Amino acid sequence: MDATQKEKIYVAVGDDAQDGFNTLNWALKKWNSHPISIVILHVTHNISKDYVYTPFGKLPARSLNDEKLEALRKDEKERIKKLFSKYIAFCGKVSAEIHELEKLDEPMQKRVIDLIIGLGITKLVMGFSFMKPSLKSKGAISGLFYVHQHKPSLCELFIICGGKQVFLRGNNDEKIMEDDSGVMVAKMRDKNTTGKIEIMKNKLNEAHKTIELKRKETKENIERRTKAEWAISLCNSRGEEIEGRIREEVSTKEGIKKELQLEKDQREEMTIEIEERKRRMSSLVELQSELSNKLQISTIARSRAETQVERAVRERAEMVREIEELRKQRDVLNRRIEFCKQKDAIGMAARLSDNGASFEMREYSEVELRLATDNFSERLRLKSGGDWSNVYRGRFNHSSVAIKLLPSFASLSREDFQSKMRFLGDIRQPHLVAMVGFCSEPKCIILEYMGNGSLQDMLFSRRRNRGLRWHDRIRIATEVCSGLGFLNSSQQRPILHCHVNPAHILLDRNLVAKITGFGLQDCDDKECNVESDLRSVGILLMQLLTGRNWAGPIEEPMTMDMDRETLVNVLDDMAGQWPLDLAKEIVSLAMICMSVKSKPNLNLSIARVLEELNKIRRKGDEIVAKEDRKVIIGGCIDREGSSDVPSVFLCPILQEVMKNPHVAADGFSYELEAIEQWLHSGHDTSPMTNLRLKHTLLTPNYTLRSFLEEWQTKQSTQIAN
Repeated sequence: MDATQKEKIYVAVGDDAQDGFNTLNWALKKWNSHPISIVILHVTHNISKDYVYTPFGKLPARSLNDEKLEALRKDEKERIKKLFSKYIAFCGKVSAEIHELEKLDEPMQKRVIDLIIGLGITKLVMGFSFMKPSLKSKGAISGLFYVHQHKPSLCELFIICGGKQVFLRGNNDEKIMEDDSGVMVAKMRDKNTTGKIEIMKNKLNEAHKTIELKRKETKENIERRTKAEWAISLCNSRGEEIEGRIREEVSTKEGIKKELQLEKDQREEMTIEIEERKRRMSSLVELQSELSNKLQISTIARSRAETQVERAVRERAEMVREIEELRKQRDVLNRRIEFCKQKDAIGMAARLSDNGASFEMREYSEVELRLATDNFSERLRLKSGGDWSNVYRGRFNHSSVAIKLLPSFASLSREDFQSKMRFLGDIRQPHLVAMVGFCSEPKCIILEYMGNGSLQDMLFSRRRNRGLRWHDRIRIATEVCSGLGFLNSSQQRPILHCHVNPAHILLDRNLVAKITGFGLQDCDDKECNVESDLRSVGILLMQLLTGRNWAGPIEEPMTMDMDRETLVNVLDDMAGQWPLDLAKEIVSLAMICMSVKSKPNLNLSIARVLEELNKIRRKGDEIVAKEDRKVIIGGCIDREGSSDVPSVFLCPILQEVMKNPHVAADGFSYELEAIEQWLHSGHDTSPMTNLRLKHTLLTPNYTLRSFLEEWQTKQSTQIAN
């Protein structure tokens, strides 16, 4: 036989699960070192139409209604199915399959012979319960002998009873089953066997002789027992004396042992104490040596430090002179840039013609959305505040976008939804999240992707609380007011947000703040007004100051005239060291905004708040500039603090230093790639003024580019020095 070919072992089991498992276990152990596969043979007993098997025995089928009869059949099938599953699982890694035999009127032993011949079985392991469930059943023993006598010579038969192999022997008159130790397991005799009575008489005579012999042995045993009892009594008395002596010796030994243990413990304590004193002495010697070395090193370091201080004082005076010279050059450069910018803008407005372009907002299909989001995969689903949102990250044309499902718009008709989306798509401003497109079914909106998530996650999540220094927070507040003021002052139709909070303020990769969610919320006319947006701005200022999620009345002792100590206790440490004067101004402005409902102020508006924040921001920039100069003077040039990028070099859209500035029809200079993406996405208005552009032509700003290159060269030289 090929070494890779598995030999089939047929295992016949009955309804007795324990006997079945014992039979399977014997077969697996028998051929555990051979490549085999198991075929489990089982007889299926169909429920008869005349009778049924119940826990109470065999009952006529007519005693049960059809429903109960059907339920019994289902239970029987389910029981057999579970039993098969357990048999398969019991075989483990050995390949196993089930071969069911339907119960027929033909005797089972003949069915087995036919099965052996039909399937070509060479090895058959048969559990005793396969024939009959009872070991006392003569029919089962007779059937096993029939199979043993009539099976083909090529088939090896192994009969298993109670997990052990049994062997058949006997003749037509008497059939015996023995285990491998020769112990008889079962026996069957023929009723019509001649000589049965004679054998019984012989056995009876032998039994009488045996009884007489046992009587004599019993009498002798009684005499021996009497003598043994007398000897035992004598031994017991001697044993008690010996036990008494032993107890005395044991007691004496225990006392001596305790004294020895006490002395041993005392000796160990003294040894430990001596070792501890040795360690302390060694530590004192090492400490003395270390202090001596440190004193010598400190003396040398002090001498070197005095020399370095003298050199640093001379270098500081030289650097102060250089910084003053650089400041003068920067001021001259900024004035030249502003002059050239205005000159180029006026020239461009006069030269270019009025040929504006129009673009319809892109509507995406459901198929495109599913392709972009990998069929709305959970791995692309975004979280907000630690909870899953209805926003997915997708990709269109190799660019990342945010796809927000709008279940609240389900009641809108397709025409109304498209009209609302196109209206929102026309709203463009650098601090409003740009709309890329929409889909009518399912209703959703496609927005630009903001790499740094929401301000809520940045402020209130300990895992992501990073990077937002106090001057960044003032800038974010200014940018939010810029976007919100743009919405409130829209020429087509003023828009109220009504839900301005950190969750609706997103941050791009450069931490530039942009507002989202405008025009998508259901608003109550009584609650949604300019005052609600103003109050939201006040709460936002408090959140930026304290890093806490203010969501209601102010419970902390925060007022416009609080002392400096109280203010320091509530400021967010993660923002760095706040300038207390600026923090107090922000608190005052926040309290005014938050009290607008109880104390109406006709002069207060988002534009007015933006003016105040811009003043605070300029003061903060001056403080940062002074700190940067201190860092430079101290001899440590901080790359971020010393860059001091002029605002004219920053792209209004990307908020990054431009590489290829181009002038648009609104007179502002933008990075070429950013303004082209703005125009190609369907905008025909200015990103800065929201006014319609007279044309979409772009002109390179060579003057600004030359100033940029000159400034970058000086920055590189300064950092290298």
